[in-house]
Amino acid sequence: MLMPMLLASALMVVGVSLGYILSRFFSSPGQRSQQQGSSDKNNMSSDSVELQRSMRRMEQENNELTLFFVTFPDLIRQLNTNRTKRNIAPVLLRLLEVIFEPGQICIFYKAQKGDCFKLATSKGLPRGLEEGSVVVRSNEGRVGWVAEHQMVMDARDFTTSSKGHGESAKFAERIQIDLCAPMVDVDDQTTVGIITVGALSRSPRNEKKMIKMVADLGSMGIKNAEYHLRIQTLANEDGLTSLYNKRYGTKELSLNINSAEQRKQPLSVFLFDIDHFKKYNDTQGHLAGDEILRQLGRLVKAAIRADDFAVRFGGEEFLIVFQDTDKEGALIAAEKIRRQIESFPFDNKDQQPGGNLTISGGVASFPLDSRSSTELVRLADEALYLGKKQGRNRVMACRTPYLSDDPDADNAQPMQTGR
Repeated sequence: MLMPMLLASALMVVGVSLGYILSRFFSSPGQRSQQQGSSDKNNMSSDSVELQRSMRRMEQENNELTLFFVTFPDLIRQLNTNRTKRNIAPVLLRLLEVIFEPGQICIFYKAQKGDCFKLATSKGLPRGLEEGSVVVRSNEGRVGWVAEHQMVMDARDFTTSSKGHGESAKFAERIQIDLCAPMVDVDDQTTVGIITVGALSRSPRNEKKMIKMVADLGSMGIKNAEYHLRIQTLANEDGLTSLYNKRYGTKELSLNINSAEQRKQPLSVFLFDIDHFKKYNDTQGHLAGDEILRQLGRLVKAAIRADDFAVRFGGEEFLIVFQDTDKEGALIAAEKIRRQIESFPFDNKDQQPGGNLTISGGVASFPLDSRSSTELVRLADEALYLGKKQGRNRVMACRTPYLSDDPDADNAQPMQTGR
């Protein structure tokens, strides 16, 4: 009795088990299909997400390219029209902002003296690192290494190599450099500047090529500015004395009077010529006379301040413009120049009348004497010729017209330190 029951139970268990196995077998194609479908859906979803990301990247790159191509022509025009090195750096900075959106930008120019580079303009630097205060020597640190070897470098290049060591701690800690490119002169292949960008918000493809393009544009802009300066110098300077010529000097005088009026500052002119210069030319020859004019030009340039300027006004006549100087100050400065010329060892000066080569001049001031550049020169000229009448080798101040009681009086007052 027990055996049949056990056999029945065993058969039931086998039957249930077999039924479960058969049911799993026959149902497995549907389930596998469902699993495959789920997998396909997951793959499709992943592909869709990736596609959306790619589309967003393409849209972003398209917007960046659009902004670049819209901005680029105007920036190129600015590079071509800005004729000074000082104005080129801000244009390059704007172009770097469009391409990289960096947190920091540094643009260095080669210093006029010494093998070093000075910060010309910047963005995002900490306080205390102002333009002109940051100087990097060639082959010193990252910037100096790029200047010396003329290679575009990124942060990875500096990290994986020993290039750019020897940087000052102050500079290294406060300036972030993700990309660094040299500006190289296309003619003599010297480094004329360095560009660095850091903390980039935008990293375009071929970022090294992009910053090199900006650096090449900068070097061409600097070259054009130098050419323009040379042409301007040739056009505006007197070839013999290297002072301003009359055309340019007259224009600058008018501009400086306008500036002085806006700043509410005085300005004075000193017009002088060489006493008995015709006699010197007649006795010593015109080549010797030319040498006198060259030496006089050098003397005057060395005697005036950086903001003042001198003009060869014609023949042996010269004009000096003293910025931010009233009549009293101009008389003192003019008298100092007169004495320097009187004591200078010009060749054969002892053969001049009086045994010396001297000058006579007149001073007039803005706004005291006149607000017109033409009138100021006229008043100084009248004072000059009154000095000639009174014996030469002296500086005269013009008499302010509206302060003169006698309209027939000589329109000048002598400087008492003259001869």
